[in-house]
Amino acid sequence: MNFRIAILLFFFVLRMIPLSAKVCEVGLQGFCEYEESPLSIETMTPRFGWVLKPAMSNIKQCAYRIYVDEVKENVETGISCLWDSNKIISSFPFGVYQGCPLKSATRYYWKVFVWYDNGDMYESKINSFLTGLCTDEDWKSAKWIALEKDNPKDYYPQYIHALTDKVDKKIGFYKLPQFRKEFLVKKKDVSEALLFVAGLGHFDVLLNGQKIGNHFMDPGWTKYDREALYVTFDVTKYLFENNALGVVLGNGFYNIPNARYYKITGSMGAPKLRLLLLIKYKNGEEDCIISDSSWKAVSSPLIFSSIFGGEDYDARLYNSHWTIAGFNDASWKKALETNVNIELHSQRIDPVRVHSQLSVIKIANDKNGFIYDAQQNFSGVFNMKVIGKRGQKIRVTPSEILKNSQISQKESGGPMYYEYTLGGDTIETWQPRFTYYGQRYFLVEGAVVEGEPNPQNLPVILNFVALHTTSAYNIAGNFECSDSLLNDIYHAIDWSVRSNVNSIMTDCPHREKLGWLEQSHLMFSSMMYRYKLHRLYEKIMRDMFLSQTETGCIPTIAPEYVCFEGGFRDTPEWGSAFIIIPWKIYEWTGDDFLIRQYYSAMKRYVGYLESKVDKRGIVAYGLNDWLATENVTSIGVTSHLFFYYDLILMERMAKLLDKKDEALDYRNKQEIARLNFDKVFWNHKLQIYDCNSMTTNALVLYMGIAKGERYNRVLDNLLNDLRSRDYCLNCGEVGHPYLLSILSKHDKNDVIYKLHCQKHKPGYACILNTGATTLTETWEGDMLSRNHLCMGHINDWLFRVLGGIDQVEGGVGFRHLLIKPVLIKGITYVNSDFQTINGLVVSNWEYIGNQVKFHVEIPNNCIAEIVFPTNNTHNITVEGEKLENSLEIVKQIQCLDKVSVRLGSGVYEFLIKNPMFN
Repeated sequence: MNFRIAILLFFFVLRMIPLSAKVCEVGLQGFCEYEESPLSIETMTPRFGWVLKPAMSNIKQCAYRIYVDEVKENVETGISCLWDSNKIISSFPFGVYQGCPLKSATRYYWKVFVWYDNGDMYESKINSFLTGLCTDEDWKSAKWIALEKDNPKDYYPQYIHALTDKVDKKIGFYKLPQFRKEFLVKKKDVSEALLFVAGLGHFDVLLNGQKIGNHFMDPGWTKYDREALYVTFDVTKYLFENNALGVVLGNGFYNIPNARYYKITGSMGAPKLRLLLLIKYKNGEEDCIISDSSWKAVSSPLIFSSIFGGEDYDARLYNSHWTIAGFNDASWKKALETNVNIELHSQRIDPVRVHSQLSVIKIANDKNGFIYDAQQNFSGVFNMKVIGKRGQKIRVTPSEILKNSQISQKESGGPMYYEYTLGGDTIETWQPRFTYYGQRYFLVEGAVVEGEPNPQNLPVILNFVALHTTSAYNIAGNFECSDSLLNDIYHAIDWSVRSNVNSIMTDCPHREKLGWLEQSHLMFSSMMYRYKLHRLYEKIMRDMFLSQTETGCIPTIAPEYVCFEGGFRDTPEWGSAFIIIPWKIYEWTGDDFLIRQYYSAMKRYVGYLESKVDKRGIVAYGLNDWLATENVTSIGVTSHLFFYYDLILMERMAKLLDKKDEALDYRNKQEIARLNFDKVFWNHKLQIYDCNSMTTNALVLYMGIAKGERYNRVLDNLLNDLRSRDYCLNCGEVGHPYLLSILSKHDKNDVIYKLHCQKHKPGYACILNTGATTLTETWEGDMLSRNHLCMGHINDWLFRVLGGIDQVEGGVGFRHLLIKPVLIKGITYVNSDFQTINGLVVSNWEYIGNQVKFHVEIPNNCIAEIVFPTNNTHNITVEGEKLENSLEIVKQIQCLDKVSVRLGSGVYEFLIKNPMFN
């Protein structure tokens, strides 16, 4: 017996060893599936990551150990855990669960221990993750319910493009339902209550009179003939003994009535709900409240809802007690159970929320009312507080611009408006629920502002605020500099990105709201430097996968709700997002999940492009360099170059997956594609590619088509062309990011600065000179949409070049940093930071007299090559107590031909005299 006790004590002590870990002031911050405490993950192999905050000087991770269990105390002690990774030797702050299968709808706890090469060990706090409903059986027989039956004659799974297809009948005019259900709970014995809700199209859920969550327009948009999303809420604290659940549905993209403005129209049927409330008791028992015919249903006060056309609400139909237990619903009818044959998956993207309130000012009286100005173009809605008589109506019409002091929806899609019918005699507050728009101005009709004359006894606006809505993605980086124009450009891009990052990456927040795919890869680094969009990109990849055709084609939009014609349906510069995004995510994070998940489907897409090769060996079709100020690039240049680039990336990904034969095959196809491009587009006599456009030359250089001396010739052609045009930009959204990349690669950053700082030539200064507060659809800024994110590529340059935050060529996960800030005359300081998967990188510089002070912070697990913008190696000094062996480092710098130094994690400051300007 004593021997057995000794053995047990030995193993107990062995498992307790990590408990000696240090706990620093901030500590080790853990993440699961790129979120701190995710709800409803459906993978059986969750990904874990961690960051040491604050970064510790010159230490590097050498090992980690992860505990996972259903019981928090087991994770705390490390005893009897469901999964113990044991000590894994690795310098990568990333681990993958490899234990037994996880159960559905179950909360698991986890923490990580990390060993560093200085002998220290740190542990994270205990975090949790909740698994989702992974199979249909997990929904506990919950049914899809509706207020009315689907009309087979009103079913348009392939939506109609309103601009090209005639619509001669009404589509999608279903009633918008609200549902309720009462139930009892043994409240004092509840350990956890989890609510899973799926709505087709959107829902708001209320429990005991209170809206659950602060989300807007749940769930996200999907390809509704294949899949829908459900959203999970922890509602433990909202339960009483007697309870009432209420759900309101809106249409979204599931059902688009052809009334007012509509870019596309179609219907998948009447709005529907599926719901499961899982109540867990302390004794291990469970109760399930499910959607079925026992629910009551009625038409809601929301009498019109269109994702394009607006929303109408009749407050006379509203009863504030309808989600309170005991409400008399005798006049309501039983909900209809219905069948929906699609997959349900957890909404893992960050929800859309109200990001901020914008104050409005009254600027003018309109012939029909008065106009509010939010002084900023933004995506969202409004909230108004009014008082008036029962049955009076207020109409609010949003717009981006004013023409002749009147609102205009010409370029943003109209008529689109909101109409509110007052319940009467008390103060009422209302904001739209299930649609939004991109606007700056609001025309208000049928009301007056409080304090103004009211001879017609109209309703009185007591308060009116604009609400900016966007997906609630965490900030990844920040940029600021002394140049007010660059700051204004940065902020305009930021507003444009926020306005178009919804549950998909939209082109604009008004006219279309569609997921055009080119911007998802062309704007990748410009957005990822600013926001943590990992989970959005995972959804974009799935949307593309579900939209892929039988032939392998990736359409230009995903989800593909409508088939556009010609290049608007299929063009390689758009579809190649399916190949480019997985590789970029891998470069950015070191996570190869998307590559492994979609490699086979990516092969199908490349095979599809091969089938489009013409007799010349060229893939020549599509939209070309969209939005170019001059259409000078020949059809086939950009499409074939992206086909060539796809082949390069497929070779890299095949190597990563150890598919050597496939990698070799893609290598051989690359060479054929390159030779064919040269044969067709290289003009030996003139020594130019095609028509010598900026886009052609930039892409040829970036993608490695031109080799050796020809590379130098093409670079000279590009620079000569820029000079001959007096630095007037003529490329579109496809060529522009590659132009910036090539110019910065060859230290022509002064050219980039000049290109975009001229108020009367196409570029950012020209856009802002029109009074725009967001990016416009064109470089000239005075036509089409005033809120597009597709031209925001310079954000990458601000962070990577002016801030100097980059990784070495071929680097993965920003583990080998390249800090190489560029000084531009006239800019006296730059502050930039970026949260990598390893931690925060900071690169600040300030020009003072003839000296520049650099402040650099390097996270753990990283090595940084710091390159100084000077040729004088004898005028560098190092400051800062946190910098170890500073004298030795100065000696090393002075001995280098190239003015650079390699440093590990820590905080560093350098003072450089007589810096070299770009």
